[in-house]
Amino acid sequence: MQQQNDFEVRAGKECIYTGNNAKEAHEVFKAAALKPEYYDRTNDLLYKGRLVAGFKERIGYRPTDNRQQTDL
Repeated sequence: MQQQNDFEVRAGKECIYTGNNAKEAHEVFKAAALKPEYYDRTNDLLYKGRLVAGFKERIGYRPTDNRQQTDL
């Protein structure tokens, strides 16, 4: 019998983490939000297939996005 992973982190359709460690999944999720290669994707943290948290695409990084990013 194969062990099922409780946590999953996705960047768009790409799965960047699967495992059972909540702390590790959370750290990967936060780190993905700061990586430029994931700015144009929705980043999601899932627990047993259900969405727990998510980051949307950053403004100005979608190829069709004409909005300007502002620093707060």
